[in-house]
Amino acid sequence: MGLRVLIVDDNSDAAESLGRLLNTLGFATAVAHEGEAGLELANTFSPDVFILDLSMPGMDGYELARRLRAQPRFSQKHYVALTAHSDQWHMDVATTAKFDDYLVKPCKLPLLLKILSEAGNHQVH
Repeated sequence: MGLRVLIVDDNSDAAESLGRLLNTLGFATAVAHEGEAGLELANTFSPDVFILDLSMPGMDGYELARRLRAQPRFSQKHYVALTAHSDQWHMDVATTAKFDDYLVKPCKLPLLLKILSEAGNHQVH
């Protein structure tokens, strides 16, 4: 598949597990455990897809997505919110923050793989 996926989640076990799983499925992955680290890692890793936890201490996923999208090189990338929040308010805020997809933890792997496949098909080269 070749997609580069950055996972940013303060739950290190969940983030690392997802990263390893996606890596075994052919994705290049990088993992950060807080917003600032995710911002820095994005600049060196150059991901195609961002999977961001919304509720992190410090810089949350909403702010991280806003800051990343403000950079021209990341403005057209694919953003996936991954959160424990399934209520409409969080979904609306994620839409405002311009997330492309919204997944509730624990996410269903077939759905995530479908999202990643579609993101790969719509990459701007």
